[in-house]
Amino acid sequence: MVKGETSHANGDLATLSHALFSARSQPLQRTTIERMSDPRFRAIDWEPLVAAATQVREHAYAPYSRYAVGAALLLEDGSIQAAANVENSIPALSICAERNAISRAVNQGLRAPRALVVVTESSPPARPCGLCRQTLSEFADDLPILVVNPAGERNFLTLAEIFPSPFRLAPRGDS
Repeated sequence: MVKGETSHANGDLATLSHALFSARSQPLQRTTIERMSDPRFRAIDWEPLVAAATQVREHAYAPYSRYAVGAALLLEDGSIQAAANVENSIPALSICAERNAISRAVNQGLRAPRALVVVTESSPPARPCGLCRQTLSEFADDLPILVVNPAGERNFLTLAEIFPSPFRLAPRGDS
């Protein structure tokens, strides 16, 4: 994970680089510039997703870990499904924000996520866990992901980068 990555939705690289350097004191990393030129990342308006994930994070139920997480998924119809983590005194019954968000989407009949934002307090911002990676891989072979924290650190990655070999079974049909 590279610290100091930042995003901007539209504009040429010179404009984006200038905006990012003037907006933050952190240096741009090479991978950030590469991501800004990648059409999968440039096509996304990340700020509404960051806002949704940040807002819903305030509703996290995390009395055991005290680690609140917010996630926002951009879906195929342009809608955003946001959710927070919900812990349980039996850890196996806890559910991460990312899995909550995809569950909300599926319950709305949506099954093609286009982008994901995860907001955590960690520095650098935390990536989705293995359970979330596997769950997301059920719905997207690859997915642009932005992980952020309240301090302004932003890191771009893709699902395929952080989970290159998901477990696969032949589906029995779309249900």
